[in-house]
Amino acid sequence: MNYFFKVSLTLGSLIVILTTYTLIEYPYLTVIGKYAKDPYSFLLEKRTSGSFDFLGTTHYSNYKDNLDLITSSEIKKCPFYLTPDEPDNRNVLVSKDHILFDNDKIKHQDQREYVKNLVPDDAELNNRLNIWFSNNINKDINKHEDFEKLIFFILFAEKIEYSDIKLIMEYRAKAVKLLFIPPFIRNVFMGSDLDKIDSIKKRFISKFSSLGYEKPHLTFEIFWFNALPIYDLYMKSIRKLEENPKIVEQITNQSKEQEFINEIFRLYPNPRSIPYQKEGNYFSANLFLANTDSTVFSNPLKIDLDRENYNHLTFVSPSERSCLGADLTLNLLSYLIKKYIENKDNNMEVQNYSILQKS
Repeated sequence: MNYFFKVSLTLGSLIVILTTYTLIEYPYLTVIGKYAKDPYSFLLEKRTSGSFDFLGTTHYSNYKDNLDLITSSEIKKCPFYLTPDEPDNRNVLVSKDHILFDNDKIKHQDQREYVKNLVPDDAELNNRLNIWFSNNINKDINKHEDFEKLIFFILFAEKIEYSDIKLIMEYRAKAVKLLFIPPFIRNVFMGSDLDKIDSIKKRFISKFSSLGYEKPHLTFEIFWFNALPIYDLYMKSIRKLEENPKIVEQITNQSKEQEFINEIFRLYPNPRSIPYQKEGNYFSANLFLANTDSTVFSNPLKIDLDRENYNHLTFVSPSERSCLGADLTLNLLSYLIKKYIENKDNNMEVQNYSILQKS
């Protein structure tokens, strides 16, 4: 009896020590669940403060401070993702020389040129969209898998099977989950998940290598890293159109699909913070809070297609490291929104015709 009591006491003490150590070393774990569930509501609570600490960095709340941060020549962008206290976490998600994290200027420029050449121009984008929709009449891009198949074709002019899309989605889900797990827990208890994402990554590196891509690891990362945010932006756009028919009418009558998409960009940026380092201290440009600063954007939480100012920071466009997919995403979503409205109008005409025929 004493033996089992001592063992239980020892195990209990170890659990308490491990839990205490984890919470001290990884304080973000106490709030990350709330943040992950609804990041925008979580951040809205911080709007009244000039700055606040979160995920190991100081976040700015107003537009000017965030703009100054991303355009400053005195600081450097940090080579990690979300949690500066765990720089090794980025290796779970991406390669060490991923374009988002590499601070070697010459190497980074080389990566930017590579990515820039992957992105189709406006004419080629329209061509690929027309081809895809003509060959996939019955596909429903509201379904996540079909949307990712569309994105894959847009970027690479290649088909991809559902089985591969499901693997990419599994990779993304596991990698993002593992990102927030302290490494000592992840490495001891989650080896099977680490092995799985490693095997999926190797599969796609091989696939892109066989397709002739010079940097197959970066090519895969560009796709899996960006396809979900673009899908989320599309679905948020559709929901806003369904909620407010007046926006649909304004887009239709005034051709304001790009203004609408820019409002979606402004309200739902991704990534939501960009980390920087200055004199050993960490700061994050919080794009969502910058984009909802009422001193810059009047009535900031409302979609307004007649704004005088659409200078949001979502793509970090004032920075030298701005997103290379900004124009592609804008033109892609504009095309899809117009197509959605056209299909909706056509369906309404068919329904009205059927009603007239019956009467």
